[in-house]
Amino acid sequence: MEGGQNRFSHLAGRARDFLSTGIWHVDLRSLTRIESLLVRLLKLLIFLIRQFHADKLLTRASALTYSSLLSIVPFLAVVFAVMKAFGLHIDLAQPLCDLLAPLGERGDTIAMQILEFVENSQTGALGAVGFAALLVTVLSILNNIEVSVNEIWHVQRMRSWLRRVADYTALLVIGPLSLFLVFTATASVMSSHVARVVVSNPVFHIVGFLGLKLAPYVVSSLVFALVIGLVPNTRVRLDAAVVGGIFSGVAWQASNWAFAHFVVSASRASAREILFAGFAALPLFLLWMYLGWVVFLLGAELGYVVQNAGVMEWRELERRYGHGLRVYIGLRAVLALVWHFVKGEAVPDTAKLSASVGAPVPILEEVLAVLEQQNLLLRSGNGVQKYVLSRDPELVTVAEVLEHLRGDVTIPDRLVQEDPLGRLARELLEKTARAVREGPGGLSLKAAVSDSLTLSDGTETQV
Repeated sequence: MEGGQNRFSHLAGRARDFLSTGIWHVDLRSLTRIESLLVRLLKLLIFLIRQFHADKLLTRASALTYSSLLSIVPFLAVVFAVMKAFGLHIDLAQPLCDLLAPLGERGDTIAMQILEFVENSQTGALGAVGFAALLVTVLSILNNIEVSVNEIWHVQRMRSWLRRVADYTALLVIGPLSLFLVFTATASVMSSHVARVVVSNPVFHIVGFLGLKLAPYVVSSLVFALVIGLVPNTRVRLDAAVVGGIFSGVAWQASNWAFAHFVVSASRASAREILFAGFAALPLFLLWMYLGWVVFLLGAELGYVVQNAGVMEWRELERRYGHGLRVYIGLRAVLALVWHFVKGEAVPDTAKLSASVGAPVPILEEVLAVLEQQNLLLRSGNGVQKYVLSRDPELVTVAEVLEHLRGDVTIPDRLVQEDPLGRLARELLEKTARAVREGPGGLSLKAAVSDSLTLSDGTETQV
């Protein structure tokens, strides 16, 4: 028994060491395709768990649940007002009951109460001021959603308020109209003679049955993918939006199924429990909304991880190897640019330079931004983004590039005035920097690359 526990502890320790350290040193080129895929998926899972805690998704979901509770009636009231303005009418009772179906019989009750509140808040009775208040409430929840997604995607710059109000207003107008067109088209198709003939065919009946079973998953995944792809104020790759959308769509439908079974099992309780269960309608509704927001935010987080896995893995390497890794990448990129300059070739774009250096594009841009600020490099934004040398490489030394990448080490006088060892430390730092400038670091970039070209003796070198 004790031997089995020791063996288990040993295996658990090895697994923990691999996940914390070993996995970041695995050379994927030495693995089979299946092994490489498993390692990549494991890294994605690690990143997802880290981001889940770092971005406090559960807290964000709680805030959005509270905002949704305050905004659901104003939102539906605005939808009714928009439809009425276009002379259209949609009976939202059945769609709302279907949406709240996981809540069981309480879902129908909540749906009727929501619609009753909406009827009592018709814009004609509220007037212009009341409608403006409803509109502000709706715009507020939409803004909260956008802010949460942008923070998950670590977007630094939000859309302007004018742009946001315009986008939200367009959504409130186009959304209800699209809903009306979908309902109308569906009803027309299903009531047509061709549809009745197709449904009566046994083969199409089976296909239709499978389609009806899969349709909620497909529609949910599509909606979530569109939101994840369009809401962040940054470029979202298609694969990231699709992966996040599929995860959220499937997870949302699965959570609804589990929630519905939970409600059904709860309804079989004793008479006393059923008596108090009537008070559980609102908490159940809040819990259902909360799970929905958690699923949506997890999908957005997964999309971010899929798109930025390379950047996150690089930051993990930086955490282990320190700032010297960035210094190497910066010098390596500059030497590549000088190499093409000396050979009279066109400089590579940022994507190709990133591939040759071995660092993701965002990381490379962060490193080269330092040299751009020091006027050693210029960024060309015409079409494809490129970095070009702003000065003759014969006039720029290796030491100058290293100093900018490492940062200037300035020691305040007050730290060393009464500290002999402090003065000695500062002198040694200054002597070391001077030795680098006067030694190999004093070599110009052009001379360093030219020497490398001479040493290569005509062999092809990948830069």
